[in-house]
Amino acid sequence: MPINNFPKVTVCLSTYNSGEFLTPAIDSILEQTFTDFKLIISDDCSTENTPEFIRSYLEKDSRLRYLQTILLLD
Repeated sequence: MPINNFPKVTVCLSTYNSGEFLTPAIDSILEQTFTDFKLIISDDCSTENTPEFIRSYLEKDSRLRYLQTILLLD
């Protein structure tokens, strides 16, 4: 892949059972005037509805990527 096809910025957002903070965090990133970025959301085995919540964002914006661990990281 040619280097000019990569986004200029990659933003990483980590989460663990932080559902109440996800909406403002994700919305804040997506509402920036600079749009040449990829947002990677890393979920460390949340036990709430975080995966379903993030998937709803994935359907709306192709700049998002979601990584979900299957074992809690220390």
